[in-house]
Amino acid sequence: MSHASVVIIGRPNVGKSTLINRILKKRKSITDDQPGVTRDILEYHVKWKKHSFNLVDTGGVFFEKSTDIAFQTDIEALVDGLLAEASRIVLLTDGRQGIHPMDSSIAHRLRPYRAKTIIAVNKVDDPAQSASTSEFFQLGFGTPIAVSATQGSGIDNLIEECVKHFQPSNSSIPEAISLSIVGRPNVGKSSLTNALLNRDRVIVSETSGTTRDSVEINFSYKKQSFLLIDTAGLRKKSKMADSIEFYSSVRTNHAIESADVCIVVLDATDLLRDQDKRVIEAALSAGRRIILFVNKWDLIDDELTKSDVQNRIIREIPRLEHYPIIVGSASERDQITKILDIVPKIVTDGQTRISTPQLNQFITDTIRRNPPPSRNSRPVKVFYGTQVGTVPPEFVLFVNHPRLIKNDYERYLENQLRLRFPCFFGNPLVIKYKSRGLTDGPTE
Repeated sequence: MSHASVVIIGRPNVGKSTLINRILKKRKSITDDQPGVTRDILEYHVKWKKHSFNLVDTGGVFFEKSTDIAFQTDIEALVDGLLAEASRIVLLTDGRQGIHPMDSSIAHRLRPYRAKTIIAVNKVDDPAQSASTSEFFQLGFGTPIAVSATQGSGIDNLIEECVKHFQPSNSSIPEAISLSIVGRPNVGKSSLTNALLNRDRVIVSETSGTTRDSVEINFSYKKQSFLLIDTAGLRKKSKMADSIEFYSSVRTNHAIESADVCIVVLDATDLLRDQDKRVIEAALSAGRRIILFVNKWDLIDDELTKSDVQNRIIREIPRLEHYPIIVGSASERDQITKILDIVPKIVTDGQTRISTPQLNQFITDTIRRNPPPSRNSRPVKVFYGTQVGTVPPEFVLFVNHPRLIKNDYERYLENQLRLRFPCFFGNPLVIKYKSRGLTDGPTE
């Protein structure tokens, strides 16, 4: 990990996700009384006074054999790597239950990291109970810190202990580009996440619904910082099995709406299902920059070419002609660096501003070639336009009858605008039509 990191570890249901939510002061981790709900390794960027660090929620771990928790072996293999890389480790226990055999098992696993491990005793809701935490001394990690994740007591003391040896953060570091990886279940989103990171960081399984939460991971590529968000697969509401799956879908939709760029993953062996189209529409409707990654190309044996795949997608969803369509394989790392190379260019180019004279010359040229059709003998005139925003690029065109501009002519103008100004490739365009007032006129 390039940033300082604090790893929260503990057996299931000691309150790790509640503690994470308390530190972040918002609900980020999914909480539930069912053991094993948090099985993704979740990472969040935290700013605390002069310090910043990555906070890692490991999910409920046993470090002993159990058949009750799905993906236990996979989770713990990932956790082992995170423990070795961590700057600080917080072993969270339950003050109401006292020392549990699983606490002792985890503590034994943490012996090599004794110097950087802190023990925190959760669910100490009454300050008078603080003395009862003394039994946790025997786990061998110094003085236990009593906290109540639900009430917030002891949290400041815990964080201060975590960061006291960290270097102050550098405020001059530019913000990372956020990438949300979205798609229906089992198209290879988690495989793509691992391929982009060039390491195993999230669980990959053919079991539908393996990823429940939106997993956020900070990384760098060619001096550019990224925040990668691997999301749960979007399903139809009628197919959501329980409240956990519903909440996962809410998180995925939020990840789409908040991302700088959405990477929509498709399956080359089962291309463009209705659910794929709904995911694409969700990203387009949210006004996000989009890259399509057609995964599992290594499983295609026939004479189909990558161009065939790209053409079929554009034929079925014509708007995607203006967005990158990359065909490759996450498992083979085919075309992975192409994704990372193109993202910063899309973000930078999308912030281009077209001057009012340039835009109005475009309008004049375009209208001369193909004027908007008249409606009911009323001519439609486009007088002038201006760019009013950049994220997403937004234009306002002033016309005499805005309601008479039909969808087909709107699409025509957008296509022509993209041809004249190709810098908007990969970016959505917003074009609005307003009635010209008596005193309105073009501005520079």
